Amino acid sequence: ENGLDLDEGIRFYAEHLDRPKDLGGVSPSTAASYRSHLKHFQSFLKSKGVANWKEIDKGLVAKFHDFLKAKGNR
Repeated sequence: ENGLDLDEGIRFYAEHLDRPKDLGGVSPSTAASYRSHLKHFQSFLKSKGVANWKEIDKGLVAKFHDFLKAKGNR
């Protein structure tokens, strides 16, 4: 299996966030926050040539964390 395309996975997650709370969704402010963080993660991943969720591992997440720390974000 080839795995899930990065952009498609983000779209699926955004749709999940928009669901009513009783069906697993979140408040609008939480959804906006999650989308913002995910947008930064997506940009970071694309800058590293990542196109598929199967390519993401702990090491890549740690690099993203270091990237955020260097920018002054947590």
